[in-house]
Amino acid sequence: MASMETIESAVYQQAAEIPGPELAKDWHCWSVLCEMAGDVLGAAEAELTAAWVCDDEIAVKAGLVFRENAIRHLRGHLEASAPSVEPQTQLLSVLLDLQRRTENFSDARSTIEFLARDGADLDETDSIKGLLQLQTYLVEEEDGRRFTFDDVKLYSRSPEKWQRRQRRRDSGHPWWRFW
Repeated sequence: MASMETIESAVYQQAAEIPGPELAKDWHCWSVLCEMAGDVLGAAEAELTAAWVCDDEIAVKAGLVFRENAIRHLRGHLEASAPSVEPQTQLLSVLLDLQRRTENFSDARSTIEFLARDGADLDETDSIKGLLQLQTYLVEEEDGRRFTFDDVKLYSRSPEKWQRRQRRRDSGHPWWRFW
């Protein structure tokens, strides 16, 4: 539990004043507490959760700030971790999504290249493989929008069908006009 000194500190008070939905601010404050306790991965997870709250509340600017904070924490964790200790593929796939969602496509391309070269030993049954395939396509298209696990499943089964569906969605024609 956080001590009163921590909660009364200037760093925590400043965190509590960040713009955004209340629940997102609560997660951001939790991130500050995790960071003060040395739990950088916990801080990244809290910032990512704050960003998801912003997605739900359609608070785009606040979500961007929380995603950038999550990137900073996740990079710190990855740099501090020995690569041979644990597979980093899952964390790198989260970093890739954060980079894409903040439209930092240059860093996202570097992460994809690292995963292809050094980071990912994926077999055909790995559930992350489909996610990475979709992320690679989205980075190539410089698409920073959010997508769902249903999109991942559809893209894994039929990339061409998924791409046609996205083009139809982007064309501005409502789906019911096609029936």
